[in-house]
Amino acid sequence: AAWLTTTPSSGTGLAPTTVNVTTNPSGLSAGLYTATITVASAEASNSPLYVLVNLIVNSISSSGDNYALMTAEPLALSFYEQINTATSSAKSISISSAGTLDFNWSITDDADWLSVSPSTGIGSESTNAEATVTLTSLTAGSYSANITITAEGALNNPLIIPVSLTIYATSDGSGAGNNNGGSNSNTSGMIPSTPMLYSPSKGASDVYPAPVLIWAPAADSTSSISYWLQISTDTEFSNMLINKIIYSTSYQTTNVEFGKVYYWRVKAANSTGMSSWSETWEFRINDQGEATNGTSTKACFITKLRFKN
Repeated sequence: AAWLTTTPSSGTGLAPTTVNVTTNPSGLSAGLYTATITVASAEASNSPLYVLVNLIVNSISSSGDNYALMTAEPLALSFYEQINTATSSAKSISISSAGTLDFNWSITDDADWLSVSPSTGIGSESTNAEATVTLTSLTAGSYSANITITAEGALNNPLIIPVSLTIYATSDGSGAGNNNGGSNSNTSGMIPSTPMLYSPSKGASDVYPAPVLIWAPAADSTSSISYWLQISTDTEFSNMLINKIIYSTSYQTTNVEFGKVYYWRVKAANSTGMSSWSETWEFRINDQGEATNGTSTKACFITKLRFKN
């Protein structure tokens, strides 16, 4: 897009780079403009990566014209679920107004496995819409869809939220857990079970690129579960790389170093209490330039974009 520039335009994977993104609305009429930033590498296995950029140009004067503007948080949803461990999974989207005029909004989706409720609302009344993915009829694999929020008269109408769903199986092709293929029959109010680590495998060596840590969802509770993840460079977890609470069963590691061994563990928690720590597993990052399984695997990751107006 002519109104969008990025600097620098190239770099190397071993040297993390901040890309500055600049928009120039000069000459653009009021409205919503969309462009895509593409990050590509001939040597990266996950090339290309895409970043969607939305630019809203309004005609508000300095005298303070009124306008309607939608906001939603988050602007994208990702679900990562193990097959046969649950019938559904849900996440919330907060919808509200960032303008001076109120508006009525409606929300739709474009996939049979996805639903959103409520389907309508008012901008001035901040609303949490629940996006639910139904897993019972889906096989292992990757799925994508869009949630569309429309509000007549809003400057950024429509607002599109991409949704990604990944369903994975265990190494033998089956699901984990004790709920026999889907429905969670456990009694609410129980402390969640201890999470079972899944990937990378215990003692994995020559790992590259930075791995996604995956564990099986905790069972024994129908309430909302959070996970306490710790990653350290020692078995006593006294030198932490990551020590945080997350609400999914996967985590993309960053800032890992070539040739180092990392230890990780997970604990589940709900309103009733906490589970015990999982087993401690370790993985070793590949030495720089060292081959993995006879080949060299490379990938690129987007970690920081700096926007300028």
